[in-house]
Amino acid sequence: MVRIFKLFRFIFCLLSIAGAIILILFGMSLVIFDKQIFPIANIAAPSDELTGFYGGLYLLFILINYLWIFVCAKKKLRKIENILLCDCDAKKYISAYRQVLSQSKSAKYKAVLIYGLSYGYLMAGDYENALKTEQQLDYITLSPSDKFLYLSILFSYNFAVDEIKTCAAILKNMEIEIARIPQANNEKTSAQRMLSNLSMQYKMKLDIHPDFVEYFESELLSASHKLEKVTLTFLCAKALLLNSSELNYEIAKKLTYVAKNGGRTIYAKQAKKLLSV
Repeated sequence: MVRIFKLFRFIFCLLSIAGAIILILFGMSLVIFDKQIFPIANIAAPSDELTGFYGGLYLLFILINYLWIFVCAKKKLRKIENILLCDCDAKKYISAYRQVLSQSKSAKYKAVLIYGLSYGYLMAGDYENALKTEQQLDYITLSPSDKFLYLSILFSYNFAVDEIKTCAAILKNMEIEIARIPQANNEKTSAQRMLSNLSMQYKMKLDIHPDFVEYFESELLSASHKLEKVTLTFLCAKALLLNSSELNYEIAKKLTYVAKNGGRTIYAKQAKKLLSV
């Protein structure tokens, strides 16, 4: 996949260079013609508008090439994301994302790529590497939305190692960063939903909210991909276990779904463990 992407980029670079050479030579011919080095009777010299037209055409050609490269790159990332979101294969996702990150030279997208890799480690249950990967970023320089994502990884790490007091402080900082995200930004809505889910998990850990099952089941209705369904189904099962001393049919049904559909994620691993008890 990476080789194909490089081949596309190489071909478009060649086309851009070829287009530049052709249009430069054409422009030179216009200048020569204009200076009447090769005068032709009764033929007017080309206008500045014509020269500008071909210059604009070349710029359009370059723009289309870069847009195509951007679309190809975005499509490639979407395929990698689907490895996790649709196939729930955290191990394969991590491998693919590490390859992309190692080849990326764009500082602009570094935060996004590092967050994506950290998230993959979280889904695999490798919390140490999730935190280690994220710490490559300079938190101070991040945008509010990227700071929010950074904090979400930090929360998940501390939640996994039972640092509950730290989790409470992180949730407050996440609220601050959400307030700084522009209202018109679609990322704000996603961030608010993520914060709500993390807050509910925090409350469930402390057993200070009575409607966990109802909340996660309502969230499950709007789940957009397989990993989200697996995650919320697992949280529903965990919520039900709070009020049950044994693994009843409803809980076992949900855990079986997670074990069967969770692929190589921490949720499938934990579901199998609970089912074997």
